[in-house]
Amino acid sequence: MLIIVVWKLFLAISKQSKKEYKRMLLLIAAITVHNIPEGLAVGVAFSGKNFDSARNLAIAIGLQNFPEGLAVSLPLVASGMSKGKAFW
Repeated sequence: MLIIVVWKLFLAISKQSKKEYKRMLLLIAAITVHNIPEGLAVGVAFSGKNFDSARNLAIAIGLQNFPEGLAVSLPLVASGMSKGKAFW
């Protein structure tokens, strides 16, 4: 998934400076690396016996991911990518 986002980013910001491109790429990479332990935490929670706690953790992380997605989408839109492409 990250490869697709990076490729779309590269195609969309060919007019932008290299510095801005590197900053956006760093942001996307940081959020991707940040999401790996979240996924592991949800997996470990669901492997336990308490389904309610695991469900609550998954919902909380899902809700917390909305602002993260916005943090990735806004720089893409600012660079000239359409809102639909930045969202997807």
